[in-house]
Amino acid sequence: MKQTDKHKSEPWDESFSDDRDNKGNLSRIELRKSKSNFRIILLVLISVVIIIAIFFISIWNVTAALASTIRRA
Repeated sequence: MKQTDKHKSEPWDESFSDDRDNKGNLSRIELRKSKSNFRIILLVLISVVIIIAIFFISIWNVTAALASTIRRA
């Protein structure tokens, strides 16, 4: 009986059903995953903003060039 109690108390034999431990704290692995997910989402959002900015700057340059050629004609 003592061996089964000892076996249950060994931390490497425990499995987590969610991302929290017995005290309600987030596990280290889940914290790393959430940080990694945050970095990926942030990178995607920054990339989208940069692409949209380049798109509008290029459209603005094209319209400015067209306007200058129309004024000359």
